[in-house]
Amino acid sequence: MNRNQNNRGRRRLFIILGVIVLAALAVVVGYSLWERPPELVTPTPLPTAGVTATPEATETPGTETPEPSEPVETEEPAVTETPDPLSQIEEGTAPTVEMTGDRKEGVYTILVAGVDKASGCTDTIMIVSFDTKNHKISATNIPRDTIINIGWYSAPKRINAVYPGAIASGLDPAARLKYELRQMLGFAPDCYAVVNIEVVERVVDTIGGVWFDVPEGIVYEDYVQDLYINIPAGYQLLNGKQAVQICRFRQGNNGTGYARGDLQRIDVQHDVLKAIAAQTLSLGNIPNFPALLEIFTSEVNTDLTTANVAWFARQFLACKTEDITFQTMPIGTSEMVNGVSFVSVAPESWLAMINESINPYVNDVQLYNLNLLVAGGTYAYATNGVIAGGIDSFYCQTCTGRTGKVVWHAPGIHLYNEDGSPVGGGGDTASEGE
Repeated sequence: MNRNQNNRGRRRLFIILGVIVLAALAVVVGYSLWERPPELVTPTPLPTAGVTATPEATETPGTETPEPSEPVETEEPAVTETPDPLSQIEEGTAPTVEMTGDRKEGVYTILVAGVDKASGCTDTIMIVSFDTKNHKISATNIPRDTIINIGWYSAPKRINAVYPGAIASGLDPAARLKYELRQMLGFAPDCYAVVNIEVVERVVDTIGGVWFDVPEGIVYEDYVQDLYINIPAGYQLLNGKQAVQICRFRQGNNGTGYARGDLQRIDVQHDVLKAIAAQTLSLGNIPNFPALLEIFTSEVNTDLTTANVAWFARQFLACKTEDITFQTMPIGTSEMVNGVSFVSVAPESWLAMINESINPYVNDVQLYNLNLLVAGGTYAYATNGVIAGGIDSFYCQTCTGRTGKVVWHAPGIHLYNEDGSPVGGGGDTASEGE
């Protein structure tokens, strides 16, 4: 009797274990069927540089992107009569030639931008190239002060001003930012995610904080931004608020700060991200991932679906720490204009960086694919030959020639007479950059 009961007990146990195993397999299979990579959009070729611009054809999605083990396939886009509204914005801008052709297998580009709480500017702009076949990630920061070839007069010609400028103009800010980055990269990022400070804080807190070696003690108070930082140097567990403060800090009230300013702050941001990546990969999983998905879905401005994020997360966990790299766009010149900092990209070095670690296409990006504005001292030029808004939207050649010093002002409103005296008499009212 006892033997029969024991046999029945074992059978029940085996049945229960079998049901649990089958249920677990069902969950795994269901999850793998649910998660998926983002669909790619086939770009529409633009006219060659120097040709009068015509409205771009509306982009249409290509075929569904297969799993990384299969080649990425696209189809020719359908051309409609509807013009691309973005192509109508900057009159007088010479068109560039956008990249087309075969894609590298399993390579995606993602725009990640962080919005400043006070200004609404995207002071963090990062292009992430994710090779999901070889499981390598390369993240490239574009400094917030980077000058771009736009003709807006009400906002600085800086990449970080595009997002709030588009909102003020009634445009889609993410689409506008992708459009301007297309001018800088030769292609538009495949997808985007724009986050604010509060979201980053929540993400770090959700994963349990991040262990980080703070390079130097920082103290900073900013009543306008409601920003108060007091973090000692040394290896410590940072919560979400502290991690964000470390990433935002540049100059302290007590004389402390980074000698290289914003560029050194970018380096520290890279170090924080490396620490988060290394900590996560060492665990072999992403802590509280369902909660992170909920935050991403509800709080992030993105064109990625939850299934896309889940797919990228699984690809990320297959990476090694040494295969995750960070870099910063090479700087050519640096200028101060009316108290506003501008930096220009070094075109040839930037082109080499694009092709080495960002470009998702088989063919190399060429200089004629780019629309870069370069400035230094009393000169400015665009790599495509046309400065949007004209040279006077950058600085006034006429007033500069009359005075022998660099003069900046609104287009068509000269501040100096032919003899170099201020218009209307009185004191020196011109805005100058020296």
